[in-house]
Amino acid sequence: MKVKIIYRERGRDPYTDVPHAHESEFELIHVLSGKGKVFIGERVLPFCGDTVLLLDAAVLHYVSPDADMPYVRTKLLIDKSLTGGMVAPLLEAGYVYRVPSPELSAKADRALAALNRMALQDASLLEMMSHVLELLHLCTAQMQEKKSEEGGTVAEVVGYIHEHLETGVTLSDVAVALHINKHYLCRLFKGETGLTVGEYINSARIVRAKQLLRDGKEPIAFVASECGYNEPSVFAKSFKKETGMTPSAYRNLTRS
Repeated sequence: MKVKIIYRERGRDPYTDVPHAHESEFELIHVLSGKGKVFIGERVLPFCGDTVLLLDAAVLHYVSPDADMPYVRTKLLIDKSLTGGMVAPLLEAGYVYRVPSPELSAKADRALAALNRMALQDASLLEMMSHVLELLHLCTAQMQEKKSEEGGTVAEVVGYIHEHLETGVTLSDVAVALHINKHYLCRLFKGETGLTVGEYINSARIVRAKQLLRDGKEPIAFVASECGYNEPSVFAKSFKKETGMTPSAYRNLTRS
């Protein structure tokens, strides 16, 4: 389905705290309740109720909500081919972020509720797209990018990992490069993200490997090297563990 809406979902889902990407989609997240951080590539943004976020879902991302407040949000996934040139120019940083605004939040919720009703009634794609484009215009008009002032060390860690992924970067490498005690870094990163540094590195490697396998024609050994694996066999084992298929099978599947 080229437009998918998950309306007013509560609590955790399979993607919560798990780095992931939707390779050909834009994702709009409307947070109605809760607070926490959202990680997009090497950026870390705070969020709370009445926040609207539009992102290029091909960028590695995940949401890490705090446990002390109910987390309620609506997600809208839109195939990139449906939006023409409307959205892509806004996403040079990978996202646009709307600071909390009750007025915008109420308008967005009404528009998303209408879309949800249409989806439940099996409305045509053409009918839904008129509402999708209206919603995108509403949420991107005068939208101001707000870089987090709370990202701190975690943002630096994530950025360093992505910049050095092909080197086989490790926790120790990050700690040395950023002049942080390794044990402190472990506690900090786990506390902020819910993931260990190693888990994040592995997820980032697999996402990059998927992109290379899907978009390029290079040998599997080259893909392994670009993602930080010295041995193609180790890469293949790790890839299959995460995806359930070998790199070659994934490449064939995405091109069939």
